[in-house]
Amino acid sequence: MTENEPIKTVSDGITFLSTGRYYDGINRWVAHKLKDGDHDAIDYAARQIAKLLPQNAVLVPIPGHHGKAAQTMELARAISSYTHLPIVDALRGIERNSQYNAKKRGQTLSAEDMGFYRYKDLPSNRTPYLIDNVVDTGNTAKAAIRALGSGTVASFAMSDTLGRVSKTLNPSEKYNFTFWSSNVKYPTTANLRLDFSDKTVLELMKEKTYTGKEFAEFIKKK
Repeated sequence: MTENEPIKTVSDGITFLSTGRYYDGINRWVAHKLKDGDHDAIDYAARQIAKLLPQNAVLVPIPGHHGKAAQTMELARAISSYTHLPIVDALRGIERNSQYNAKKRGQTLSAEDMGFYRYKDLPSNRTPYLIDNVVDTGNTAKAAIRALGSGTVASFAMSDTLGRVSKTLNPSEKYNFTFWSSNVKYPTTANLRLDFSDKTVLELMKEKTYTGKEFAEFIKKK
């Protein structure tokens, strides 16, 4: 088994940390086991996430679709057992459809649908780290951060949806994209990796929600 390569990305001004990509190694399997409440999976994920956290962190589990933190609370407790970091169950939300079921129906839950609000105060001398099993689009975590007021998101795994652009772009550098198929039995073996030039990446970014302004400035200076 190879060691996960930690991921750091910033989206909408919010920092996301993860122990690895969802489709790498055993991560997908572990993520499914986390949903099932498997103790070995929780322990494994907790040990990996613990490596990402500073000593001044306070753990804030993100509420699930029932409005309270359940799976993420178990994960936070396991992390705390290794790091001795405090946990504050600081957020609540409204009972709703799960993100997983919403995506299966082609729906996107808004911050209003999740209805997160701050339930408890946090210690002023610590930095909140919001704990989640897996981050896909990041919409749930972003809504939780905004309700809390500040913080960093720490998860076991991150999908390529959020992690697609996870570094400062530089001119004349080659960029690697992975295209995944979700209709195969073993998705980790069914991918196509391509290298694109800097200008091609800029055009790809413009087609999505990324503006590419910083990158465009680099191009102009060439």
